[in-house]
Amino acid sequence: MGLGGNFMEFIKFWATANRVAAKRGASLEDDGAQEFVRTLFDQFKNHEGRLTAEKWLAQSLENSFVSMDEPPKWVGEPFWPFCDGAPMLFFHQFTMSTSATHMQFPLGDTLYVFGAKKPRADGSFSVAYRIVAVDEEGCRSIPRSGDIVF
Repeated sequence: MGLGGNFMEFIKFWATANRVAAKRGASLEDDGAQEFVRTLFDQFKNHEGRLTAEKWLAQSLENSFVSMDEPPKWVGEPFWPFCDGAPMLFFHQFTMSTSATHMQFPLGDTLYVFGAKKPRADGSFSVAYRIVAVDEEGCRSIPRSGDIVF
């Protein structure tokens, strides 16, 4: 995408999409979100309705951020990870007990576990997992060593 007027339009669309996602307890801030937002942008530009971007996005994002059971209860701002250009599936969250002093982990952090299927050439798939860690003040740490793939 060039740096002309279309670029600014895309940036405004992304900001609108992020506001709509936040209303659903999600976000479009992960590095992998750009491909997802670009696809949405192209679909919006080609739709023939008269909906505003915000209304169109509210409909389009309705089933994009899926949870196995309950959606995440974020400490601080939401941060939804992506894999291969799509939002990952939320599995579970838990808090590291402050009484587990024998463990060498940041006690009191809330961990959010996400997963995604990654297709293989032979038709099978592997599963990629990502953990988002948030401390008691709401500061995030997202491991940058890549997804854990099984």
